[in-house]
Amino acid sequence: MSGLKYWTLVFLALIIAALNCSEILCENQVTGYTSSIAANQDQVALEQRKSELLQHLVQRIALVSQQDPALADLLAKRGFHISVTSPAGNPHAPPVDARSAPSPSAPPTPKAP
Repeated sequence: MSGLKYWTLVFLALIIAALNCSEILCENQVTGYTSSIAANQDQVALEQRKSELLQHLVQRIALVSQQDPALADLLAKRGFHISVTSPAGNPHAPPVDARSAPSPSAPPTPKAP
């Protein structure tokens, strides 16, 4: 084997070794990014469930405060003023917040003063 062929093969072997090393490094980074993305997706899902729960709680507090004067007074003392109305055209529909009603199925929310 001539010297030129030998050094060409050595050079190609070094390139292949470098590519293998870079593949391993990239694979480790992708694994790290994937686990980070999964953790962020779990956090977003948890926050969405919390938001839904809080909306449901606000709806229930608004409904109960309409029937319980003591609760309505307590909320008023704490600075919450709840205004709940039925959607236009349907008096039997569930009540929605009169301040911002994006859809007839939206739950009522307390109003800050």
